[in-house]
Amino acid sequence: DWAEELYTDVANQYAYKKSVGEEALDKAEDAYKQLSPVLRQNTSYRLRVSGTLLGLVVYSGRNDYPTTIGFCEKEIAFFKAKSYQANLPLQLLYQQLVVCYTQLRQYDRAGQAAEEGLNYLVVGSFNWFKHQEQRFLLYMHTEQYQAAYELWEQTTGERSFRRAPEQLTEMWLVFQAY
Repeated sequence: DWAEELYTDVANQYAYKKSVGEEALDKAEDAYKQLSPVLRQNTSYRLRVSGTLLGLVVYSGRNDYPTTIGFCEKEIAFFKAKSYQANLPLQLLYQQLVVCYTQLRQYDRAGQAAEEGLNYLVVGSFNWFKHQEQRFLLYMHTEQYQAAYELWEQTTGERSFRRAPEQLTEMWLVFQAY
């Protein structure tokens, strides 16, 4: 699948460098431009997911939060209109909305996106832990310390927490200090 290859190429650059540099962003943007006309004509799930992931890299990688929000909302509407449950892209899109709204200090909207995003997550999954991180940070930004503590307890008390990848559990150890 061509779209998947375009995204995988960009994702691999990120995985090796742990950040998205200008060169990788330019490459992602070129790939997304190539893919855009195809996305308008084709509604294949795999194609659209790959295009969505590329779009997220392009817009969020440049910290263009307003454009990223618009992109996420458009993609959410697309996936919600489908006859099937598109949990994976919806998880990622809602998580990105939480990040964007938090960065823009639009905390009410961030909270709404965080709550809506929970509907598409499986408790104890990798994406659930990542979503919980964003919720914790949102609570800290809004000085909801009791809610942050309760979320910390819920997350670290989840039975799959002990088996979670180190990159996830380390973040919660940092959060424990707060």
